[in-house]
Amino acid sequence: MTLLDSNPQLSTKVQAIGWMPFISKFYDSNPEVTRVFALSLVDFQEEVGDIHFQVDERSVAVATGLSLTDERWFKYKRMDITEWRQLLKNPGQEVSFRSGVARKYFKKEWHPVLDLIHRYLTCEGGLSSAYVYHLRLMSAFIGFPLNLPYYLV
Repeated sequence: MTLLDSNPQLSTKVQAIGWMPFISKFYDSNPEVTRVFALSLVDFQEEVGDIHFQVDERSVAVATGLSLTDERWFKYKRMDITEWRQLLKNPGQEVSFRSGVARKYFKKEWHPVLDLIHRYLTCEGGLSSAYVYHLRLMSAFIGFPLNLPYYLV
């Protein structure tokens, strides 16, 4: 069972921002497959057995069904969006981007979105905090679209 199967509200949110074709392909995350893929990626070229292919924004869009439109943002770029604070129980909560925003500060209905981002987009195991890049990805769910193929590359 995937996160989407167990949470209809999450499925609705993912569908609304156009990420369903991509996210629905996951049954669960696989850290070992992710690690092997990442280690064999050199200069945006991937080799899997006898298959060689380019990994770029366009090839990711074709493979996933994701749109190439919207903001081209990556985790080392400054994020000017402050509206993500509406996801917090207390939008005025003092937070530290260095140590991350603790999961307990988010409204409960946003926990599944944070889980989805950790498992399928950033491939991280620690689900207890959100950093700037998690917040930017979450912002896509509140009206700040993101070019996800660009982010993934």
